[in-house]
Amino acid sequence: MSGRMVTGKRAIGLVITAIVATAVLPPAGAWWLNARRVAVTTDRVQEVVVSIPVADTQVLCGPGRLPDSDVMGANEIHAAWISAAVSRPEAFGGGMPTDGWGRCFLANERWILSAGPNGVVDTALGADRLVGDDIGVRRSPQ
Repeated sequence: MSGRMVTGKRAIGLVITAIVATAVLPPAGAWWLNARRVAVTTDRVQEVVVSIPVADTQVLCGPGRLPDSDVMGANEIHAAWISAAVSRPEAFGGGMPTDGWGRCFLANERWILSAGPNGVVDTALGADRLVGDDIGVRRSPQ
């Protein structure tokens, strides 16, 4: 033992450091990562060429994995998108990225969208505006 004693001030400083390192930094890092993924996904969906050909009843899934069909919070709207989805990454053109969570962008005659952070599509197939945490762009009428 070096003979060095831990003083009260030093012990309190160590406890505070431990609390910050375990209770503050991980949630702050997770919040930052999620905010970054939302920003990246928003940028990516804005850059998508909206001339992806789709039929009225078709939903195309670009590169990436389809949002889970059994994710917590899934609803009839989510199920409608997933059951209509057809994997067609080539329809989105070369270099099309996934959303920030590695899922495909979904495209129908009205929308190109990401299920957002929670992975559940909340926007109905024919909706006029985005719902929930979905991230997307409304397509121009063809």
